[in-house]
Amino acid sequence: MSEPVRPIVAYIGAVNHPLVDQSLEEKGLCHGLVMFAVPDLGIQFRCRAEADRLRLEIGAFFSLLRFLKTRLPKVKIEALEVRSSLPEFVFSLGGRIGPFARDTEWSRLLAEYIPDLQITTRYVEPRLNRCLLPPSEFPSVPETAKPLLTPTWEDRTKFTIKPFQRGIDL
Repeated sequence: MSEPVRPIVAYIGAVNHPLVDQSLEEKGLCHGLVMFAVPDLGIQFRCRAEADRLRLEIGAFFSLLRFLKTRLPKVKIEALEVRSSLPEFVFSLGGRIGPFARDTEWSRLLAEYIPDLQITTRYVEPRLNRCLLPPSEFPSVPETAKPLLTPTWEDRTKFTIKPFQRGIDL
């Protein structure tokens, strides 16, 4: 018998609190935030976005899939366990209902990204959701660890100063 595939564990999350920091609106920034973290690989991502909480969570999920597909193409990922603190997302993706029902925009995009990837979802309490933690709470990577992300020659040679991005619309 073959050995069971050990999934990569990833955490996704989203927050949308317009009343927490009202100065964001004055600066023209979005209130929402999409996040994902893959602690085993030392990856944490955050980006401002504007949408309701479920759409932000879906945006975090697809950001994770795109990151894994584009930035880690040499890493063979057969199984992915996505942990979320939003029950609506966990149940809709796990049961392929709601936004992930058959013949919806999200289900087509999901089929495009992961034709051969085994995805499972799991609910995790917000206090245990690793993407909601500040970066200082992550353990440092040992010196002997070989990084999975290596910059390309283009990444090393190009240097551009970009204005602060206001966020994305989901």
